[in-house]
Amino acid sequence: MNPFKLFLAALWVLGARRRALLRALAPALFAHGAFALWSALAPEAALAALPGAMLLALALHVLVSVNVLRLVLLGPHAVPPLGLAPWGRRQWRFLGALGLQTLAMTFAMLAFAPLAFLGVPGLAICAAAGIVAAGRASLLLPEAALDRPFDGRVLWQRGQGASLALAFIVLVPVVLQALLLGPLGEDGGWALSLLFTLLAQGASAWTTATLALAASTLERQAPPASPISAEAPPPLEVTPDADAGILRITLRGPLATQALGQAAAGDPCVAAHGRLKGVLLRLEGPSWSCASEQSASALDTVLSHLGILRVHQTHLLRVALLGDGGWVGQQGMLGKHFPDAEVRVGEDGEGDALEAWLKGA
Repeated sequence: MNPFKLFLAALWVLGARRRALLRALAPALFAHGAFALWSALAPEAALAALPGAMLLALALHVLVSVNVLRLVLLGPHAVPPLGLAPWGRRQWRFLGALGLQTLAMTFAMLAFAPLAFLGVPGLAICAAAGIVAAGRASLLLPEAALDRPFDGRVLWQRGQGASLALAFIVLVPVVLQALLLGPLGEDGGWALSLLFTLLAQGASAWTTATLALAASTLERQAPPASPISAEAPPPLEVTPDADAGILRITLRGPLATQALGQAAAGDPCVAAHGRLKGVLLRLEGPSWSCASEQSASALDTVLSHLGILRVHQTHLLRVALLGDGGWVGQQGMLGKHFPDAEVRVGEDGEGDALEAWLKGA
């Protein structure tokens, strides 16, 4: 990604949409012009109001930046009349994104702070790290301006190959505004100071438009997101049927400690339904495809942990197991857990018959 080409493209876009650009900049141009005139006519009063003016400048920066980003990414119709949009969720999110960008820059500089003992080279490394982090985090700003839900990790990875270009885009407005509002404007009168202030606003809009084009370019170049796979079903699922008095327990895979803990806690929904007449155990998946000694031991462990069955097993009349045909030989193990219940084992395809048998208890 070539930042110089992006700057030229942003200049062309702003020139082609200059009327909308004037609307986008109108709040800042009016406010800064009024404050410059106030400073010339009543410098002491203007100086006393400087803290409030700085807060107003921050709010105007948010409004104008959002206007410019939406102007470039959505078109002139996205800029409100006179550039004044009600302060709402969009502006708060943008302000929050600015805060995150500042935090990223600060943490990066602190990470390299031990190099400060090297003197100027160490301080330069700290500053460079902060600028690079600010550039990567700047991709949050267009997302906030467009009201998109953003994932900071995804956006950080998106800018991985364009760190230097983004750092340059972030650095340019700082340098331009420092020159226009500092050495170039401090020795002139209020008119010259006002002129340089307005030029600084234009430079800020130019770099903001460049950031919008950079974010759009990186979004187009990003690899397509892999389709979201369907969420895997849980390895253990307990489904009560209060009307029929049946509890369906489905085992789909090996159970981790957390799942066994949940099984041991039981299902409070089942406890609220009163007595159970029957239990249907469904064994699905490759872990339960054959009734080996290992899988039988695993089932024995699961049944030992199912606290809800310990509560109701004295009332159970029938227990059915639906799985591979080899489980027919494991009726004795089921009888150990349900000594007072009638036990039946069925193969795949006999589920409806087993449910009908359970409901007939």
